[in-house]
Amino acid sequence: MKAAKENRSTILIREIETYRAHCLFAEARKRAVELANIILENERLKNKKKLLMAVVDRIETIEEEAEAFTAVEKSNRLSNSERRWVRKVFSSAFEPGTDAAAYEGATALMVFGQFGAALTEFEVLLKSGDFRVPAAKNIVRCLLGIGSPKRAVARYRQWLKEDAFDPQQLEVIRVFLQRALTSRGFSVTLPKPKMPEPEPVEKAPVELTLDLLSVTVTVEESGSEKTRHSLEVNHQRGKTISLIIPGKEQELLQMLSPGRTLTDVMFESTDLTYYASCVVYGNSPIRVGEKKGDHTITLKLLDR
Repeated sequence: MKAAKENRSTILIREIETYRAHCLFAEARKRAVELANIILENERLKNKKKLLMAVVDRIETIEEEAEAFTAVEKSNRLSNSERRWVRKVFSSAFEPGTDAAAYEGATALMVFGQFGAALTEFEVLLKSGDFRVPAAKNIVRCLLGIGSPKRAVARYRQWLKEDAFDPQQLEVIRVFLQRALTSRGFSVTLPKPKMPEPEPVEKAPVELTLDLLSVTVTVEESGSEKTRHSLEVNHQRGKTISLIIPGKEQELLQMLSPGRTLTDVMFESTDLTYYASCVVYGNSPIRVGEKKGDHTITLKLLDR
């Protein structure tokens, strides 16, 4: 029993942070409360009071994040001070002033559809040793998100010309952008970075990535007719995926109600295409920014 509770506690801690990272605050709070109850029920637990207070602090943080999320959803305008507040809240799991905190804050803005503000943040992170490539990919996502594929191509060509990345890093970015453009019907062929001459010692190959570009879901309409919808991926972390769907797609938005399980969904990544099931975790309208009137949809890939 004790081992089972310890295992459950470990799972809960991981799930709390996963849900927080994807703005699923009700789910995060539910698991935090469950974790608090496990701590309360364990009479032999060392540092019981300290652990319980840590969970209470976490619940308060989750509630603050939920408040920030609601503010972004309901506001028709996001002031500079409010934008700074949103970044601060969603990067609270990291030490203030660090690149990790800045990256999480910028990602939160991107998930909300605040592409212009997110672009500014990711541009700064291009100077970060640890976040340069993820920031570059998200710059591409933002530019594609605001409907500027030409700017995305120009940005890549600029990186290529300036030698802003080493060839291996640039190849990862090129493959990501090339597949994204192809999936959107653009016939541009991006120039490849010049790779260094092979050395006597064999180097590791370019890392295989599973950056998702799009998901395709099937909607059963009236008369048993089925329509397939290809949806661009806005952000992903692990098995959790965020999409932005136009507000005019009312029938599709109604189908993507929280809690619904989607089967035989096609996932297209930079390296392969596969089919799996997922569950809809969130469906939130965007009321501010470039994507005002659209909806942010959160999906979670189910274990196969």
